[in-house]
Amino acid sequence: MPTTERTPHRRRRRNRLAIATAALVLAIGAGVWAVVGLAPVLVPAGCRVAGPDGASVRLDLDQAANAATIAGIAVSRSLPERAAVTKPLGSASSP
Repeated sequence: MPTTERTPHRRRRRNRLAIATAALVLAIGAGVWAVVGLAPVLVPAGCRVAGPDGASVRLDLDQAANAATIAGIAVSRSLPERAAVTKPLGSASSP
């Protein structure tokens, strides 16, 4: 009857392995959720645009979309570069 004595031991080992695997999968899932869930909080939405003089301007997503639309239309109409380059509000305007 050696097989009956080993069966409970094997079941326990199998149960422990199943529990350890489930815990590992949950830990990995929680880590992925934390990274994906917290990424928008840690990184603000928007972008920075560097001008030719080296100054950078932060744009929100809506502003960046508008700037991309203006630049795309300027390129499609073969307008000069100055048609797509704008100055931020509050900067000195040239005469």
